[in-house]
Amino acid sequence: MAQAIPVTVTPEEREQLEAISRSRSLPHGIVRRAKIILGSADGVEATELARRFQISRPTVTLWRKRWRENGIAGLHTELRPGRPRRQT
Repeated sequence: MAQAIPVTVTPEEREQLEAISRSRSLPHGIVRRAKIILGSADGVEATELARRFQISRPTVTLWRKRWRENGIAGLHTELRPGRPRRQT
């Protein structure tokens, strides 16, 4: 199996991620992504993070990759094409 690229977090980024992970007002997805990155930075394997958050291993890998490419901004989802969803 391929070795996962380690996730590094500066002290300032860790502080931001910890604040996001404790937030009760941010969307759940962003909070969970912050927790994934914190776990990754602490050396927790993708398989364990996937089990802990009840998501797939490729999802953990996706968010690690976006973190490496974009930092904090990478935690936010990209806008999707098409008409916005409507609540009925």
